[in-house]
Amino acid sequence: MFKFLLLFFLLLSTTSSLAQKMVQRIDDAKKLQLNQKQFIGKPLNALLSQIVLEIKYVYGTPDNRSSGAVGGTYLKLFFVDRNEVIKEYNKNEDPTGITVRFQLEPNNNRKPIPVGGINITKGELLKEYGDMIVQSVYVSGQN
Repeated sequence: MFKFLLLFFLLLSTTSSLAQKMVQRIDDAKKLQLNQKQFIGKPLNALLSQIVLEIKYVYGTPDNRSSGAVGGTYLKLFFVDRNEVIKEYNKNEDPTGITVRFQLEPNNNRKPIPVGGINITKGELLKEYGDMIVQSVYVSGQN
């Protein structure tokens, strides 16, 4: 009986912790935009903690060196790798992407992302850019 109760509570805690994550499927990505107030003014790692799926490809201007960085910097995150993004664009389809804009940092020495973006893991993203402060969240694409 004790083993059964232990298994039941373990299963219950596992499913409840998963239920707390906002994005468990690609279709859930729009929830980030709908609930963006929850992330504004907080570091990127707070937003990424709500995503169960793996981030595979990123492009953007996390550094202040871009001419478009006047109002802030941004990253666009994808759940597919660069080759798949290019393949989708070539078919005139738009893979789901999460654009996160950040506050401009006066002494920004962030590692720039090469033109064309990079394949990256969520762990690498957190390590390099996780402390950047979110200004807005926008989700685009069909899947």
